Amino acid sequence: EKQYDTVETQLRFMTENGFSLRDGLYAISAVSHFTLGAVLEQQEHTAALTDRPAAPDENLPPLLREALQIMDSDDGEQAFLHGLESLIRGFGHCCK
Repeated sequence: EKQYDTVETQLRFMTENGFSLRDGLYAISAVSHFTLGAVLEQQEHTAALTDRPAAPDENLPPLLREALQIMDSDDGEQAFLHGLESLIRGFGHCCK
């Protein structure tokens, strides 16, 4: 029942801040799905680092090589925060 209270609190927060119940519900769901997906992707990326050779493949195209360097130098936090901020900004345009 505590879970019901948590969801009720989240929905109330959204509706009190200008979202319709439907848009608030879908926004909460989108953030939840994004968060779960980001965690799974980061776990996969971390596991892949141990399976991948230390030196990048010489045949990688330049943009892909640079993109891999960016991802490898981030523990996932910056990518997650960028995605979450993008979602939140999008909610402000479509749902209020």
